[in-house]
Amino acid sequence: MPPGEVRYIEILLHHTKYLRREVVFPEKDFLEVTFLNGFGWYCLFVAITCLPNSGLAFAANDIRFGVMWLVYAFLWFLFWLLTSLKKQISTFTAWITVIVGVVFVWIPGYLMLVGKW
Repeated sequence: MPPGEVRYIEILLHHTKYLRREVVFPEKDFLEVTFLNGFGWYCLFVAITCLPNSGLAFAANDIRFGVMWLVYAFLWFLFWLLTSLKKQISTFTAWITVIVGVVFVWIPGYLMLVGKW
């Protein structure tokens, strides 16, 4: 990106930050009001959507994917609790995210790539 465009983006972000904080939501940070709350409700939608996927996997006698979908539902539900309901579970959610990322995403993904799944 050319330096002029970078400077334009910096100026634009600076002014929109002022607009967001002082005009639209003077008492709260814009990201806290909109992004995190909206993201949280999206997380609940994803958690609910994971449940039928788990049921379909179990119905097809695919225990591995059935369990994986249940774990994903639990993880997305934690994100909803953390961001929309503002529960104080950030450390717990962080550790669960790391564990799910390694055990239920990285390892199965690698095994699928090498044909050992």
